Amino acid sequence: YLALLLVAIWRAARAASTAPVAPADGDHPLVRNPFALLPALKWGALLSAVFVLTYVLQRWFGAAGLLVTAGVAGLTDVDAVTLASSEQAHAGSLAVGTAALAVMLALLSNTVVKIVLSRTGGGPAYARTVGLPLAGAAGAAVLVALFA
Repeated sequence: YLALLLVAIWRAARAASTAPVAPADGDHPLVRNPFALLPALKWGALLSAVFVLTYVLQRWFGAAGLLVTAGVAGLTDVDAVTLASSEQAHAGSLAVGTAALAVMLALLSNTVVKIVLSRTGGGPAYARTVGLPLAGAAGAAVLVALFA
């Protein structure tokens, strides 16, 4: 988070010192109706598929399945993995290190999704603005996890 905060401060200072520039063709994000039914149904189907997949993986792989589940569930949401892992660690049914690793995997997979969405939905300029700092923060998180 510190890396993202520093990038945000740097970009805000840089933006304040320059005049706004009109976006070039293809650089502005597509704006869609957030209340459209078909995209909501697609998202619901994807989320349901992820929940079913995570249930099956946990049944097949047991405790190790939590890590696979965390990576898969993180594609759509991090909150569920964070709550489940912290609750299990608090209850003593899951090692704290394993719970932390599960949350880290969920966060990393969620960050990858955000980077991909910033490129596909926002165009190249938006991907540079959003995706590069997210990739840097994810890389820093991996380094901390490896050497901590």
